[in-house]
Amino acid sequence: MQPTKVDDTDGQNTFRDGDDEALLRLYRQHLSALYNYGYNLARDRSLVEDAIQDVFLYLYQHRDGVETAQNVRAYLMQSLRHRILHLLKSRSASQELTEANAFLVDTTQEPAWVRDEADAERSRRLKHLLNQLPKRQREALYLIYFGQLSYVEAAQIMQVDVKSVYNLVYKALTTIRQTTGVTDWLLVSAGLGLFAESFQKNFS
Repeated sequence: MQPTKVDDTDGQNTFRDGDDEALLRLYRQHLSALYNYGYNLARDRSLVEDAIQDVFLYLYQHRDGVETAQNVRAYLMQSLRHRILHLLKSRSASQELTEANAFLVDTTQEPAWVRDEADAERSRRLKHLLNQLPKRQREALYLIYFGQLSYVEAAQIMQVDVKSVYNLVYKALTTIRQTTGVTDWLLVSAGLGLFAESFQKNFS
């Protein structure tokens, strides 16, 4: 588990002073984002629920060692990622399948912007293309476009440097440009924003 950090700017400093309600507020505030990220990573509802409980239990047990984090959601997602990967190691038989299925967009629902058959065909093509990207590229796109996190926050969660996240996103966008024939970077980026809702969302 990562060193315990809580964001004072979110008013969570009271947790360090023994306020259990502060931890409960932290849990309620970030549960939806944590669950959706965790499920997209592991595709195992029970495992994700256990991992989230483990993260908050660790926070509760180590409140005396709490440090300040600039972004509490990024820290919690980083901790959850670390815990999920640890749990997956004990299920090595399913790890390869999990890697293949992580951060796939939902092909069963159409985005709200689809209005006609031409839109639907573009939607199907882009979804297929997104799902063919390497897992790490899909995760970076998920964090930036669905999680609406900064590159710095995404790097913290993925435990890589910021340049690596930029490279992952750049490679993904380059693949999309080359495959779709769309040459305008802004159009590609805007198009991905429209697909944010298509990532598997299993908690609201």
